Amino acid sequence: MKCLSCQYDLRGIPEGLCPECGRPFTVASIRKELFSRAVAARLFAIGGLVIASGLAALSIHNGAPNEWSPFPIPGVLLVFLSGELWLWPLATGALYLIWTLPLWTSKPQPGWIPFFLFLAVAALDVAWLAANASKYGLKYQGIDHVIVVSVLNGVFIAAGIAAWVTARHVHSYWLKALFFAIVGWWIAWCAFPYLGELP
Repeated sequence: MKCLSCQYDLRGIPEGLCPECGRPFTVASIRKELFSRAVAARLFAIGGLVIASGLAALSIHNGAPNEWSPFPIPGVLLVFLSGELWLWPLATGALYLIWTLPLWTSKPQPGWIPFFLFLAVAALDVAWLAANASKYGLKYQGIDHVIVVSVLNGVFIAAGIAAWVTARHVHSYWLKALFFAIVGWWIAWCAFPYLGELP
């Protein structure tokens, strides 16, 4: 059992105040808070899933790709291979769920492995944009599309880094959950945007 504020190990310590940060605690209050966090985590994950799938459906509805509804390459491949456009929101939801699996626990930990995985995907995304923006993006989508999609990707990458750094320094459950949600939305909505001509 750990302090909910500073994560100090409270095993063997009588109920009262945390010796590290001074937060009052009882075993019952910690169990109640952990249960509340578990329920909230699941609701947060479900809400994020709805947002991710909704963004994918919006991309299809708005005639993706366009500036505000980029069509990520995984969606393009899925649609081209299957011939079924309606699968994209389902696949987007699956991508979001896979990345946000830690949200389904009561203690999402944005440790080093998720962060380095995020940085690797972000580096690949930047390389993808750099390689395809001038070759295909300007020719088929136009300068406005390339700029907006590049800025969107930059904002999501910066927000993911900021959420991770902040969550590592501030013991906040919601900042940890926010890291996974931000990266999940980015991967599902605008990472690796298709910049070529749609058939």
